[in-house]
Amino acid sequence: MTDVMDGRLHLVDDLLAAGFALSDLRAEERAEKVVEYVSGVWISHQAWMTIGNGLDQAAATLLHPGAIVCFHSAMLWHLLGDDDPPRVFTSAIPVPGVDWNEVDRTVGVDVLEIAGVTVRVTSAARTVVDMLRFREVLCEESARAALVDWRERGSDEDLLDIARILGCEERIKDDLEHVPPLGMCWRY
Repeated sequence: MTDVMDGRLHLVDDLLAAGFALSDLRAEERAEKVVEYVSGVWISHQAWMTIGNGLDQAAATLLHPGAIVCFHSAMLWHLLGDDDPPRVFTSAIPVPGVDWNEVDRTVGVDVLEIAGVTVRVTSAARTVVDMLRFREVLCEESARAALVDWRERGSDEDLLDIARILGCEERIKDDLEHVPPLGMCWRY
């Protein structure tokens, strides 16, 4: 059985369809050969111990095909700010006040593979733009932290290029000109 547990995340339904019984999976789990990483998602124990960063994002993507990892979770992925979100933020799980359109689903989205799962995550620049444009509903301090960290490695022009395509260039331009000090909110 553990040859199927090849370092990739697997949905339990796929394993059951391949002929595995849930009782066998539980026995393998007790023997520390496999781990139910989150409800309904399995991985080999060895892969679970070695893969590290990204398993949460991969599991969320496996459970919500086509989802895009974004906002605070993308900040964590790109090492922007020091947020440690309590859940994985994806485009598949609604955030009040945030509506995704087709342009939002394609612009500034990186594709990578984690534990055998194709994961779509907003790029670092796109993440900063999103945090700024939705800061009232996501968190102003997180938006500021993302921007401060971004400016250590990227340019404002890169942010404006993405903002232009997303239709929020003026707002982002204004935000970039009026970054508040730590602990303060945008006021204008």
